[in-house]
Amino acid sequence: MAILSRSAWRNFRPDCRGLTLFELVVVIAVVGVLAAIYFDRLLAYQERAEKSAMEQVASAVASALYLRVSAYIVRGRMAELPQLVQQNPMDWLAEKPASYIGVYYGAPDGESAAGAWYFDAVEKSLVYVPKRTRFFEPADANRHEIRFKAYVDYGALPGEEGKSNPIEGLRRLGLDVATPYTWFDESRDRTRR
Repeated sequence: MAILSRSAWRNFRPDCRGLTLFELVVVIAVVGVLAAIYFDRLLAYQERAEKSAMEQVASAVASALYLRVSAYIVRGRMAELPQLVQQNPMDWLAEKPASYIGVYYGAPDGESAAGAWYFDAVEKSLVYVPKRTRFFEPADANRHEIRFKAYVDYGALPGEEGKSNPIEGLRRLGLDVATPYTWFDESRDRTRR
């Protein structure tokens, strides 16, 4: 193995060179475009996760309503069922979600409600205020929120209204969306991909 002297080593240049300025700019541009696409998708996935979490809480509240109504019926307290719609649905849960901020008489002030649940004691509705609203479209452009109301309709079943001793039961029960909204319109999502 031959050892090169310092002067010979300095003059020795392999055939490969570094990146030219143009190649470096192209690489930076490609990385920038990929990063922009990644962050755009990341924000969309975060918003979808928020929507899923909201739907999970609403489903848990609806299940708690069914359990509460079942307990009233088993105990023979059917006359008290209409009062359930006046109650705070979060009180029916064994554990309130971390995003629940309490009872308000109207809407809470400022950004404190973003990404949170609250009970509106004036309208007797459970409200979720989305934090990420890029794909959220409320029916009322002035109210970026989703309102839920509990419905308990107990009385004479359909077809029993005129009878002297009608069969009574639940005609309607559930937690319904009181304010229409669109969040991730799937028909438009398909055209974007």
